[in-house]
Amino acid sequence: MKKLIGGIVLITNITYSGFSLANEKYDLKCTLDDGEQMTVSHVSDTVYIAFLAPGDDPDEGGSVIKLDVSSGGVKQELTEPGMKYPYFTLTGTDEEIDGKVIIDYSTDENMNASASFSHIDGKGNSVSKSYCKSKTIEISGNLTEKGIINTKASNNSGANVDSINKVQPKEPPYGLTVNAETIKQGVPVPYGRWKYEIRSNVDGLTVKNVTVNRGKCKVIWYTNPNNLKWDDTTNFGVTTDARFSTCKPREVVIETNYGIETFKWK
Repeated sequence: MKKLIGGIVLITNITYSGFSLANEKYDLKCTLDDGEQMTVSHVSDTVYIAFLAPGDDPDEGGSVIKLDVSSGGVKQELTEPGMKYPYFTLTGTDEEIDGKVIIDYSTDENMNASASFSHIDGKGNSVSKSYCKSKTIEISGNLTEKGIINTKASNNSGANVDSINKVQPKEPPYGLTVNAETIKQGVPVPYGRWKYEIRSNVDGLTVKNVTVNRGKCKVIWYTNPNNLKWDDTTNFGVTTDARFSTCKPREVVIETNYGIETFKWK
């Protein structure tokens, strides 16, 4: 499987008790943009992320990432009480994985679903990312409320299982602020700009792309948005007229190596 190389634990042509690539029980499944079918499922205290290439026989094998719940190799973030748009994020680590793998599922204001698979290396850099084709995304009925459920770990590791099944607060990897500034110096006619500041809450944050008001406003970068450390900032902006009547902040979509976030203002 080309998207996972170097350090990722890939198990091919596997047979596990209670699990196979043909198993219809799943937590999330979709067809990725490269045509592979991805299925996230769990058995007992183990989570599987399985990949099946077009034309492969599901009974004969595929590529699978195996994550152990009881050892702390699986974390999840769920829809918090009162949040309007459901989401689910699963982060998997293993001693054989360089960094972590991330499964993201979210919905927008129109209840359109999006999902992706990412591999982030130990330094926080994005190794690969694949998106699910929107019309192929399916989830279990209560995934965004309960997450990976009915996982019972052995060897008195119930505390770890309780932790994964509780709603975890979603700590964003960065914060965003915006200010209106008037530019007078060095220009013949004063004009305005909306200046956005991203402040990193992690080490290794890289901003890949920013879209303001669905592409209607041109983005200008003022500082380097790559490999930000904790509390580092980067700035971008869009120009407006002197009365700040154009390109008012309405919607900003930011893609980083931690995923895609949408910010909205009324």
